Amino acid sequence: MGELDIQTGTMTTRVCLEILILVIISFGLLWILHDFNLPWNTLLWRAISNAGHVPLFGILSFAILRLSIRVLGRYITSIPWHYVVALAGCAFLGLASEYAQILGPRDADTIDLVRDMAGAVAFLGVLMAFDRKLTTWWQNRRRQSKLVLLIFATLTGTIGILPAGLWAVATWHRDNSFPILSNFDSVWDSWFWDTRNINFVIADPPAGWKKPPGDCVALLTFLPGEYPSFTCVEPVPDWIGYRFLSFEAYSDQDTLISLTLKIEDMDHDETYYDRFNRIVIIKPGANRVVIPLDSVRQAPVSREMDLTSIALFSLFAGRTERPFTVYVDDFRLQGQQ
Repeated sequence: MGELDIQTGTMTTRVCLEILILVIISFGLLWILHDFNLPWNTLLWRAISNAGHVPLFGILSFAILRLSIRVLGRYITSIPWHYVVALAGCAFLGLASEYAQILGPRDADTIDLVRDMAGAVAFLGVLMAFDRKLTTWWQNRRRQSKLVLLIFATLTGTIGILPAGLWAVATWHRDNSFPILSNFDSVWDSWFWDTRNINFVIADPPAGWKKPPGDCVALLTFLPGEYPSFTCVEPVPDWIGYRFLSFEAYSDQDTLISLTLKIEDMDHDETYYDRFNRIVIIKPGANRVVIPLDSVRQAPVSREMDLTSIALFSLFAGRTERPFTVYVDDFRLQGQQ
């Protein structure tokens, strides 16, 4: 690399070129962070996008570190302080990035700032531990100091990207369980369920419900309020080739329970008549509900539902005055054509 000419106070052409490249890289990374469009707007890809903050700000922290050494090297002679400058620069750019999103079409997220700093801390921590210019500096400290820094940096980076890995496992489990949409025998099922005004617990089946040993079910407690709902977001979207959607339910109540099953595809326009709606009556004891997919396809008033792009299905109640419970299990597609 080019060196700083201390005597003349000028920088060589090579150093200037390096600074220019580092500036371009820095702004390029920030542009990617702001304007990158996901190839698919799914839970997994959103998790991957969020995890991308870690390596992006890791690379950015390295670029700022090199800039600090090249530009401020005459004023800051202690190498560790350049790492502090790099970390502070990442914090400033992370804050500026989130503030810019407030003014733009995206929403600011403090968790993104945490991911930004996780990437900077992880990369700078590893670089610092193996920086040859700091060999003497490390020798003057406790032996464990470098190891502690490496462990901390590794854990910080891992925590930042871990959710994307977990979403990948959950998506793999979902895809490999198909045509079972959810049978609650795995904790990964719950990753795709969303609740509104409902307590959701994976539990053992009640004594009156004859189930195989070790089988688990979902215990739903509908709380007082308007439209408490239990929704499966992003099931496997292609339901072509099957004839029925079915699920099991069990009620320990003495009266009938009225729920609504709704199904939406990705073209849903957010209106009631552009989706499938079916009232489901849950009787005391065990119930099995079977829905023909032909009726799902024909449900929207002005079009056919696209069974290759199902976005969600949901069970919800109307206005609830007092809490009640329902057990559900074994959502699946049946009757291959």
